Formats: sequence, structure tokens, C-alpha cells
Amino acid sequence: MSLRDTLEHLLSGKSLTEAEASELLRALTSAELPPPMAGALLASLRAKGVTADELRGFARAMRSLARQPAIPQAPHAIDSTEAATMICCHWANSGLNGPIRTDTVSDTPAILVATAK
Repeated sequence: MSLRDTLEHLLSGKSLTEAEASELLRALTSAELPPPMAGALLASLRAKGVTADELRGFARAMRSLARQPAIPQAPHAIDSTEAATMICCHWANSGLNGPIRTDTVSDTPAILVATAK
């Protein structure tokens, strides 16, 4: 289905299939898509409302377009005991014996992600 056909389809109140929604998201991420057409497609989706099939199609396309960087293996993998100790020590130093550190909330998820196996 062409983008013009997709726009007409959406403007008539009809929903897209999962595959059509996936194709639409890929088209919306293309640099060749004219901004007025992108705006019309997005406005028509907003006016119609997004269905579960369309949402699944958009998510599938986003996952396939996502970059997957090569992350080098750490020279020393941290085991779960070390991770728990690091987290407990971090929380213990977050205000009991002095001013409350404002970075506590953002550091803890970073530690959890870094230690995930």
C-alpha cells in the first residue's frame, strides 16, 4: 500500500494491520518522507486512535530499527554477591552520616545494569 493509500485508509477511519503499521513506521523514519505527508499520517492516526495491532506493528518496526552496539566484555564480571554489597554500601552512604546524596537514585539502576549477566 502506498503512503497516499495509507493516508486515505486512515482518514476513512480504518485500522492498519500489524504489518502495515510496521511498514508505516519504517516510512516515517525515512529521510525521504516529505514532512507534510508525515504530519498528515501522524495526525490521521491520532484522530482515528491507535489499535493494539498497530501498536504491535510500530513496536516491531522500532525493535528492528534499533541500533545494537557492540559492547565489549568486561575483564572482570561482578557476581551477585559483589553487586549486592556495592548497592548496600551505596545506600548506606546516602545520608545516614551526612548530607543526602542526590545521585543515589540514578546510580543504583546503573549499577544493576552494569552487573546484569
